Amino acid sequence: FFFRWSTAMTGGYHGPPAAVSEMPWATSYVIHHPKKGAKRDPAVCMHSRPVQAFPVNNEFFQGRVVCVHRPTHCPSLEPEWDPFFTQHFQGRKRLWEIRIQGRFKEVVDVPLRWAFVHDFASVPSYTLGLVESVLLSFFGAAMGFGKSELYVSHGQTADEVQQGEEPELSHVAAGLLCFDQTIVTPPGCKVPDILGDMQGQGMSRVDSVRKYKEYLNSLVMTPENTYTFALWGPSQFVDVIKWQIQKVLPTPISLDVLCGPNPVHMQLYALPKDHKDGERHLTSKKNIFVDILIGANAAPIPESVRQEYNLVS
Repeated sequence: FFFRWSTAMTGGYHGPPAAVSEMPWATSYVIHHPKKGAKRDPAVCMHSRPVQAFPVNNEFFQGRVVCVHRPTHCPSLEPEWDPFFTQHFQGRKRLWEIRIQGRFKEVVDVPLRWAFVHDFASVPSYTLGLVESVLLSFFGAAMGFGKSELYVSHGQTADEVQQGEEPELSHVAAGLLCFDQTIVTPPGCKVPDILGDMQGQGMSRVDSVRKYKEYLNSLVMTPENTYTFALWGPSQFVDVIKWQIQKVLPTPISLDVLCGPNPVHMQLYALPKDHKDGERHLTSKKNIFVDILIGANAAPIPESVRQEYNLVS
């Protein structure tokens, strides 16, 4: 490969510290988005040893979230990691899994978006822009959607908008096809155990990408049903603990190239019915159902971010 990798591209994880077994497995928080003018509730760190389901409850969605990551910083700890997930991940290439389960508080008849969102605008160099293009094409092909189905924005700085206008945050967004499994549970039926075995339930990408895509496009979210989404597809290529993308290019590179410096949001949201393709995904225009802020052991979350989202360790 013809690029000379810079420190910014390959930086991040440089090996475990001495007290690696005492480190949190991942640094993730469920962020609360209050109504305009209301106080933001504290966001508690979702430690994943043992794996737990953390509540999410806002004006649009109520449910639980599970974020689980293999101990890639210290693989010898995997046998004692978690009774179910140690066995669940055995023999599989995935490094992590995100599960979301809950009920929408009103009918959602517009497309849902799943996005990597960063709080700051980014201006990639020519070289980093080429790398970003390669990565997006790779992940899009691996997950079954074309580049035209992605929304990519490097965001706006305060200098790029007129006074009083809202700047857009940095986005890499797509539809529900990002999730590898979707389970819709009608009233009166048993809801899947979000901390247990969900294999064979609902619809999955592995069954048929075409049929799965058609199924997702036909969904209208209603308050009566319980919805369960699971994501693991890109995880073998993205080590969040090390903050690296691997197995895609000749050498691992920093996740900063694709979604900006640590931390990053993973958001499930919808835009208004009158939103047109290509229009900016402004925070004020979104109905945010789930917002997971994910950081890395490789670098601490900046204090400014901790204060902005009221993070509690």
